[in-house]
Amino acid sequence: MRVLYLHGFSQNKYKFKIKTRAINSCFSPEDELVFLDAPIEINSNEDHVFTNYPKTHTEVYPGNEETSRAWWIYESRSNGIIEGFENTMKYLEYMVEKLGPFDGVVGFSQGN
Repeated sequence: MRVLYLHGFSQNKYKFKIKTRAINSCFSPEDELVFLDAPIEINSNEDHVFTNYPKTHTEVYPGNEETSRAWWIYESRSNGIIEGFENTMKYLEYMVEKLGPFDGVVGFSQGN
């Protein structure tokens, strides 16, 4: 079985792999879990990043990659424009064609 994983806003594939350890342990060693990074790099210190975490993501979920990412950016101050959505859809289509087929998808927040 092949499963595609799509992380949430202000995460990346490394952090999501750590967060989903309990779920991942339910799969057999023969199953392939494919984690994708969202195409948009973001600065997690900017205004559009909302978090209630007491520590930074890096401190809570240390990973090999510290870059925070997003599938799209919604700026309420810019008349509700969603930036990057069309490019993300093209990116996902390309990656599914390149890496697929998949038997299932696990997505969280922006990744679902």
